[in-house]
Amino acid sequence: MSCIGSILAVLASTQSDPASVFDYDSKAPLQIEERAVDILGDVRVTNLSYASPKGGRVPAYLVVPRGKGPFPAVVFAHMGGSDRTEFLSEALGLARLGVVSIMIDAPYLRPDPPLALRDDHRGRAESDRDIYVCLVVDLRRAIDLLVARLDVDVSRIGYVGHSLGAAWGGVLTSIDLRIKTFVFMAGAADPGKVTGDDPYSRLMQSVLGTDLTALEHYESMISTIAAHNFIGDARPGSILFQLAHFDLKVSKERAEDYPKVAGPSHEVRWYFTGHDFHDEQATKDRREWLAKKLEFQLG
Repeated sequence: MSCIGSILAVLASTQSDPASVFDYDSKAPLQIEERAVDILGDVRVTNLSYASPKGGRVPAYLVVPRGKGPFPAVVFAHMGGSDRTEFLSEALGLARLGVVSIMIDAPYLRPDPPLALRDDHRGRAESDRDIYVCLVVDLRRAIDLLVARLDVDVSRIGYVGHSLGAAWGGVLTSIDLRIKTFVFMAGAADPGKVTGDDPYSRLMQSVLGTDLTALEHYESMISTIAAHNFIGDARPGSILFQLAHFDLKVSKERAEDYPKVAGPSHEVRWYFTGHDFHDEQATKDRREWLAKKLEFQLG
């Protein structure tokens, strides 16, 4: 099959069933490897990695409180300009309240990314699509890791994602029902939408160019698998959207579109902060939201 024919076949399959691109073998061994363990008071922080179904290994931090549990758990996903350390201090605070957390590095940060992500002969649209699919699958494997632990209450698993992590966490709202609640910070329902004149579109055009055909190709590859296809099926009232008044990367219109697509049952809160979300109230609100939805005490 030609390259064009292969792309068309992929598009046809995802248009009929967008979720199928995120399928993987959930029964495959995780092959967990621990690199280092730090004990911080009553909290254990393990630097580990596990096998990605898309190839290579996924670096992660696992933060666990003392005790047998079963504990609620949270998966954290960082923004594009950060890494798995972004939420480490927040996870430490949650651990002191009796919550297990796991945070992973996005595929492009790995020392050994999957071979497909190192293929220089593909275009940016194809590369980004592979990265996003790999990210979602790796996040699902992080949930597998939590579910396999005897100290985790599998009925009380939450998710917190920032920007990149928020945009692609939206896919999980309908394809992985093991997650009970979500917090999305500065996310977008459709990262494939790059033909506009908003800050995100202009940023992507600086990378992709302004040729309309190239931009439409990017949209055809990314938009078909983006969160706006899934988030409308999320459990009612399960999402907290945290949006920033001074976000220079996600416009007000794009920010508002995400909860609009999700539906009116979810909660939306605005903060006087920028895209990086250095905001004490936002952190406090996330913690209170998780405590309410995952049923743990704030102390």
